[in-house]
Amino acid sequence: MTGSQINAPDAVHFGLADRCIASHHREALLQQLADARWGKGENTDANGVVNRIMRELEQTSQPVFSELEAPVYQHSPLIRELMDHDSVEQIVAAIAAVKSDNKWFNKAQKTLAHGSPVSVKLIDEQLKRAKHMSLAEVFQSEMALSVQCCRHREFPEGCALLVDKDGQPAWTYPDVASVEQHFIDELLASPWRRTRLQIYSKYQT
Repeated sequence: MTGSQINAPDAVHFGLADRCIASHHREALLQQLADARWGKGENTDANGVVNRIMRELEQTSQPVFSELEAPVYQHSPLIRELMDHDSVEQIVAAIAAVKSDNKWFNKAQKTLAHGSPVSVKLIDEQLKRAKHMSLAEVFQSEMALSVQCCRHREFPEGCALLVDKDGQPAWTYPDVASVEQHFIDELLASPWRRTRLQIYSKYQT
């Protein structure tokens, strides 16, 4: 909802990544993986061989990440508290009401306050609907949503905000409470009777 970015330590904390490896090790990583051999002696397990390469590069990358904060992880108790409300409108109000001198949190508040109210409602609805979706269904939903958003004025208005940086976007709705549910439903509806992903999924089952 706030558009806050997740860095490498946060990604590991939340299970979105397995290891933190500095970007300047990229070529070394690719070369070591290309040169790796397994099947004989101690290197009988391919997973073990790859894991050793990754572990060694992660260890040499520690100086890069040792001073890097994990803001989402550090604020996770507060985030859980703020998200524990009965509606997305209450969540937005709770986030805005927090008094903090933390730059990361203040940036999140500012982004939420100036962002598209439709996006906030859309993300909330996506989280509810996708909770029990399969990966294929998530991809189908994302493709449909991408097309629907491009057909609506909210998308070019958001692009203009990034380009003009005047801080005065003309959003379709003035606030989250004003966003109508039927509008969100229309954005999440597929523009096609059947998609290529649905046809492909049929032959995979």
